[in-house]
Amino acid sequence: MRNVILLLCAVFFLGIAVSFAQQGDTKSKDSKGADALAPIPPEDADAAKKNPVKLTPEGFGEAKVRWNLVNVVRSFGKAPAAAAAK
Repeated sequence: MRNVILLLCAVFFLGIAVSFAQQGDTKSKDSKGADALAPIPPEDADAAKKNPVKLTPEGFGEAKVRWNLVNVVRSFGKAPAAAAAK
């Protein structure tokens, strides 16, 4: 019984050692191929911040109604009867 426990512990620690060794190998490979970690150029960063959907009064009104409904549900736990009928 003692030998079985020692064997299982040895296999467990060997697995952990192999796992850490593989993690170290992938980190060194990722640093060599720096294409994945290249910074975003400033002109692309500005384009990514712009909202592609233009705001209209109808869309703003609909969003306001939906967010008010969300706030009511958060506060009271259920939607009011008038909003649930929509």
